[in-house]
Amino acid sequence: MCSDEKDNDLRASLDKGARADLLAVPKSQRDELEAKFLEERARHEAECEKLYQPLFTKRFDIVSGLDGVQGAANGAMDLGEDKASKEKGVPNFWLTAMKNNSLLAQEITKADEEALKYLIDIKSSRLVCCPEFKLEFFFGPNPYFKNYVLAKKFIMIDEVKLIFDEAIGSKIKCVTIKKEIVCHAISWFCGDATCGRRTKRKIELNKLEAEFLEKRRKEEANYVKLCQPLDTKRYDIVNGVNEVKGAPNDGAMVQSEDKATKEKGVPDFWFIAMESHHELRQNIVRHDQGALKYLTDIKWCRINDSEGFKLEFTFGPNPYFKNSVLEKTYRMIDETYIVLEEAIGTVIDWYPGQCLIEKAERSFFNFFKPPEVPTDVEGFEAEKLRYQLRCDYDIGVAFRDELICHAVGWYTEDIIWKRMANLKFLG
Repeated sequence: MCSDEKDNDLRASLDKGARADLLAVPKSQRDELEAKFLEERARHEAECEKLYQPLFTKRFDIVSGLDGVQGAANGAMDLGEDKASKEKGVPNFWLTAMKNNSLLAQEITKADEEALKYLIDIKSSRLVCCPEFKLEFFFGPNPYFKNYVLAKKFIMIDEVKLIFDEAIGSKIKCVTIKKEIVCHAISWFCGDATCGRRTKRKIELNKLEAEFLEKRRKEEANYVKLCQPLDTKRYDIVNGVNEVKGAPNDGAMVQSEDKATKEKGVPDFWFIAMESHHELRQNIVRHDQGALKYLTDIKWCRINDSEGFKLEFTFGPNPYFKNSVLEKTYRMIDETYIVLEEAIGTVIDWYPGQCLIEKAERSFFNFFKPPEVPTDVEGFEAEKLRYQLRCDYDIGVAFRDELICHAVGWYTEDIIWKRMANLKFLG
């Protein structure tokens, strides 16, 4: 590498770090707000889980027939009257609930089903002292294995962002079992969760859940409101609105006419942040880069409280398309169960010859053309499209919960280094 190239690399490195210093204050303020928000949310979750326990015990008694209920009626199993009157409890309750969850159903083979018919309960527990939780699968006597309990423990680096260090235990892979199956097993058993309908039985669990979700929505709305001034300040700094030219360099760069002193704001801020994110960068290819460098802001907002959310990508004038804002909207049938109704993207008005999604099979801008699941498609093809839609939703959530909130950390790569340090510490 020649000396000029080394100087350019050093200048770019110093320029990036110096510009990031401009964002340090709003970032630290946001980190404080987030810490308080997460602490309050964790407290409410613990309170709610404690209230759930008596209901889970009652559910276990009913499912297992310990309370004397025989042949419990349900819409998911077509049992004959004779068989229903002889059997106690609710046979195959957990197997049916798991099969009605589309993610878990993919992990269950026909060979598994016979063994899973002996599954009598699933419990989850959280350790307060460290970020990990455990799932316990309780089985009755069966001809397949001797274990009474099969456990799986998830050791986490960051529980908010679902970053795992390792998982120890049985081979069940789907983490959603903790939230979706344990708490809502009755809805999954009856098939209500699959189509987004609430069970008609007015059980107390739904009331507790509704109260908890209402508290969580209020906390989230308050947190978002408190962050808005910081997001505005970040926007002003990134785009040079506040007349900050370049960035202080602490004497590291002495050229008065350097490029850094001429440019306003933080060039390529969002593009660099997205490239640093492990999941989002997988959708960015080389021919996307030029257009993404015109990205000036990303925002998100709720639509009708809990019925989904919308992402807004703001672009400056560019030679690729005419739109100043590209939107992506996720409409939910039920956000608790993550049951999607549809995803809608902005139709991009490309300039002639500049359509990036036609230049190659892959492009980030395909994000604004989400998959659709036609009502007349069934079987494997329908499941494939639903899986693609769920993957698309996960990308939207990554923007909402990770990139937008912590864009400065992704830009400076501080988040990456912190995660590496945590891995080294846990190792």
